[in-house]
Amino acid sequence: MIMDYDGPYGVTSNDLEKRLLESLLLKPESCAELLGVSRSVVYELIRQGPAHGGIESVKLGRSRRIPRIAVVEFIERQRELQAGER
Repeated sequence: MIMDYDGPYGVTSNDLEKRLLESLLLKPESCAELLGVSRSVVYELIRQGPAHGGIESVKLGRSRRIPRIAVVEFIERQRELQAGER
């Protein structure tokens, strides 16, 4: 946790933490945009999970978020699978 901080322009430690989390975690819609697929495809990848060719996600309350690193790992796995098919 970031220590209490009241920075310039009224930026607080809570604001900084929120921005940090937002940059680390993506909404399914943002993930879909990054991957160039539909939102429903992202939800299907979430249901599959990384062990079955899908993508990792975390649950925050009632929402699902995808760690940015999980997107990178998903793409790397897809590239490895396609390289193995050649």
